[in-house]
Amino acid sequence: MFEEYYKYIRKEHEVKSVEDIWKTGMVFFKNDNIEEKIAKAEKELNFTFPQELKAFYKELGYGFLRQNEDRTYNNMFFPPEEIYDFYTGADFYATDERQEYYPFDGENLIFFEVDCDVFLTMKLKGPDAGSIFYFDDKVASSIKEFIERMKTDYNYYMNM
Repeated sequence: MFEEYYKYIRKEHEVKSVEDIWKTGMVFFKNDNIEEKIAKAEKELNFTFPQELKAFYKELGYGFLRQNEDRTYNNMFFPPEEIYDFYTGADFYATDERQEYYPFDGENLIFFEVDCDVFLTMKLKGPDAGSIFYFDDKVASSIKEFIERMKTDYNYYMNM
């Protein structure tokens, strides 16, 4: 499903700085034991990842997309264990105030960190299931569409 992006897969130790990400436009890191991490998040949070997101994790892992020139945005696809940690308040997220603005409601799932305060979400149910949202605005119908649009116009969704 995501074969055209395989060339952007790196080992974490190969990426020395954000400059490496900027040069290639994106970078992905394979995630060890991905099936178990997906299953744990689904079981503990009582939901199912959309099929396209599961395929993304299995094929590419997690990673970063092109950043703006001043690099004020992280543009990071969260791995499933990070999503789990965020919603359960584990580790780094124990006192994270963002949980108040992005509670797990079974309808929307954070999966992409724009910056330290803003996430993109994916609909889990209904006619827009699998679609990507920036707050209440639908910005892509799929992960593939989102990546392609980000390749040509980083953070395009902010101008919609």
